[in-house]
Parts: sequence; structure tokens; C-alpha cells
Amino acid sequence: MLKFQHLLKEYKMDEASPFDRKVLKLIHKQILDFYIKQHEQFGDNFTVDMIIENIDLLRDIYDFLNDTMELGPSASQGFIDLLMSNFRADGDYDDLTDAVYTPKEQEPYEKIYSESSGVTPYLIENIRENYYDIPLIYDAYNDHHFAIGDQDEFDDALMAYYGEVYYDDSSVIDSYGEDYFIEYLEVGDADARMIASEEANWKVEDIDDDQLMNEIRHGNADTISLVEEYEELEEERFGNVRSGNPRDPQIHQRMGEIIDRARDIVREEIYDITYDRIKNNLKEYLWEMGYITKKSGDFYFSVDLRQGGREDYERYGDGIVDVSKIPTWLTFDREKFLEDEVGHFNIENLSASGSADSITIEGDTYYIIDVDY
Repeated sequence: MLKFQHLLKEYKMDEASPFDRKVLKLIHKQILDFYIKQHEQFGDNFTVDMIIENIDLLRDIYDFLNDTMELGPSASQGFIDLLMSNFRADGDYDDLTDAVYTPKEQEPYEKIYSESSGVTPYLIENIRENYYDIPLIYDAYNDHHFAIGDQDEFDDALMAYYGEVYYDDSSVIDSYGEDYFIEYLEVGDADARMIASEEANWKVEDIDDDQLMNEIRHGNADTISLVEEYEELEEERFGNVRSGNPRDPQIHQRMGEIIDRARDIVREEIYDITYDRIKNNLKEYLWEMGYITKKSGDFYFSVDLRQGGREDYERYGDGIVDVSKIPTWLTFDREKFLEDEVGHFNIENLSASGSADSITIEGDTYYIIDVDY
């Protein structure tokens, strides 16, 4: 019996066994001679290349070995490779003392499929086009196309696939709703800094001197010291209002300096709080600022961000979100959304039949799916 595993590892055989020679002669007698009689024009000029180029003939040889002789897929494919390496046009294999075994040269992913399926490399065709950047092969025996890749390659393929499905912001909203879409909104660092700075500036300008002192009163030792100094100066200045104390200009200047410092401290605090909210609690911030509203526990965009605006909303009720009205500093994290989509689905989602096979070679796992092509 042919030792197929031995043949996979060795490229030269010292001598073909009597059974090996018998099988090769049977292939020639039962399949090739019959084919040559049907195509008399070939005659003595019949070559191994003619077999390789004839998918139907290769399939007939495989079926003869696997089904008629019941050798099994692995041994059947091994005998085909052995035939290709030692073809004799006259069908005489009795003198096959220096048999060679030279597997067909293959691309890495063709070899992966061949080892996984048992299909002889001579029935595997390399397809130069890719399926979402995953290599494609054509299995001529089963008449089907297959995509082959590792987990990372299929993750990238799924990213590309869902990138086509959810091609813009509106498609995401239509499929998942506004609340889900809002979950993926974000503000870039530069925009967050600008917004926090503007908000801190206009808020701090509305705070009077007494409020400023109250804002920093419960801070650290430095701010408490500033408050105490300010109150002492204020008391001294009030007590000397009628006396014309010559220190009044210095007191006034120092109190102004403390107020300026307090305003800077409060501004920094408002900036930090606002920036943190924008980066880490954006939904609550947008809700407070009126960009979104909340109904039954879910968030929705405000009427001003819908088609037709407030006038149509008041007349007709809820309108479709107009994504062009969403502030430009508010962006949808498309990559994070697609990564989550990939995480929710399996490789089988890309398969035409909804299934996938896998094979592990030298510690690396590869997945094989059938695809419509």
C-alpha cells in the first residue's frame, strides 16, 4: 500500500513498491487508455501535461482511485502526484526502479487548502483576485471557490465587509438607532481643548469677586491662603476708608492680583472639568448642552439637528436626523464601531454556506470558507 505520509516528506523514492506500480498501471489501463482511444489524434504523443490541463480527466482518475479502488482521499491524491512525477506514455511501470515524487509547486495558501481538503494540487487553481484581500483558490474537483486566511486577515476582511454595509453615518443610525450611534460619538483632543477653553473663559467672566473667593475657599493650602489674605486686605481697606491710609493703593493692587489669580485657578478648574466630561462623559455633556435629549431611557438628537428643524418638529413630530447638522467637532468613531461589529460576528458570516473549516500548521491556524464567485 502506498505510504502517503512518507511521500509527502520525501522527494525521491528508492524503488516503487509492487502495489505502487500496479496502481499506476491500472490508472493507465482503466482511465488513460480509454481516454486516448476516444481521442485518437493524441496517439503516442500523449503527455503528462495533457493530463494536468484536463480537469475532467484528473477528476476521473481521482474517482477511480477513491471510489472504485476505495483507497481513500489521501492515498488517491498521493497516487495522482506519483503518476505526474513518473508518467510513462506507454503505461509500462514495471521498470520504475528510480521513482521520484515531486509535488506540484504551490502558493502557501494553495498548499494549506490542499493539505486541509485532500484535493490534489493539480486540481487547485490560483485565483489572482482577492476576496476582501484574502487569497482565493478554485477547487476544480468540487467546482467551488474558497478564501483562505488567518484570524487577523479575516478580521480585516470583516472590517472591510461591514465598512461596505455601513457606508455612512446615516446607515448606522437607520440600522441601530440614534442611542447606539450616540454611544460612538467622540471629540478629538484639539477640539475638546478648544471647547473646554471657550467654556471656561465665558463662565469665569460671569463670576464676581466674592464668588471667586468662595470657589477657591475649599481648595488646597495655597488657595485657602489667598482667600485669607484677600479677606484681611479687604478688612484693612474697609477700616481705613475714612482715614485716607496711604497703603490703600498697595492694598487695592494686591487685592486685584489675588482676584486675577483666583480667576485663573477657577478657569483652570472649569477647563479640567469640562475637558474630562467631553472625553469621558460625552453623552451627559451633550444632553446638558442641548444637542441630544432623553426619552424612555434612550438618547436622541435634538430637534435642531433633524431635517426641517424645530418648525417641522412642532408641526409634524419627530423628523429624520440630518447628519450634516451635527457639529463638525462631534465625530463618529467608525473604526471602533466596525471593530465591535467584527467582535459580534464570526468568520462564518463571510461564508456562502455559513460554515468555515480550519487547519493548524506549525502552530498557526488558518480558516477556509466557501465563497460565491
